[in-house]
Amino acid sequence: MGLDIYVGPLCRYYVRDWKTVVQQWGEAQGIPVKVVSPSSANRGFLSKLFGGSGGSNSKSALKRVLAWRDELASQGRFGAAADWKWAEGTNVGYQTDKPDFDGYGAVQLWAAYAESDGIKRPTEFSRDWRENVTLQNVSQSQNTKFAHIYGPELWLPVDFREMFTASEIRRNQCKIGSTFRLWEQLRDLNHMTWNADDDTVRDWRKQGSEPEELESVARWGFSIWFCLAEYAQNNRLPMRLDY
Repeated sequence: MGLDIYVGPLCRYYVRDWKTVVQQWGEAQGIPVKVVSPSSANRGFLSKLFGGSGGSNSKSALKRVLAWRDELASQGRFGAAADWKWAEGTNVGYQTDKPDFDGYGAVQLWAAYAESDGIKRPTEFSRDWRENVTLQNVSQSQNTKFAHIYGPELWLPVDFREMFTASEIRRNQCKIGSTFRLWEQLRDLNHMTWNADDDTVRDWRKQGSEPEELESVARWGFSIWFCLAEYAQNNRLPMRLDY
């Protein structure tokens, strides 16, 4: 099981009207690629939830997403000025890429050490990054600088400071952040550590990484996050982890 990041309308995401970069590569090479994930395993449940398949499925998903969005907006937790009207529909474009858990985890570690004064950052990357004590302590702190990097699985294009937990369309509880705050915190992390210009950061995505070196993996994973968050910011679209 790998990790992808999707940016686009939620109605397309939930009915899998999108292709991962591996699927896109497979199509270009004439190689069939089957994606197996919890979301694909629940395809039958989603079909029942959205009613039918194909076009009717997409229309039902759109209605569900809009109703869910309106319900969150009606709670008033973010104030009357919060704008919840982002673009939804199967005609709205999307982007996606695959940092996998290594690229994702390396960014988490890089952020945790960046805000941990006096704690030396390791040079080697450990795939057991979830067990890292520094990451655990910092990500659970109330005073973390990078809450929208550590916590959420879903980011919405709504300007709010504190992430929150709510039921998603699939009825699972999900930590939700703001794409505005994610973009801000990714840029802050870059300025605190590499202080690289935007073009340099974008290029890291193409260069790949040395899998045993924390900084190398973190740069590559960060570049993927940065480029997708930039797309989400510029087009005001939701962003979600997919695994």
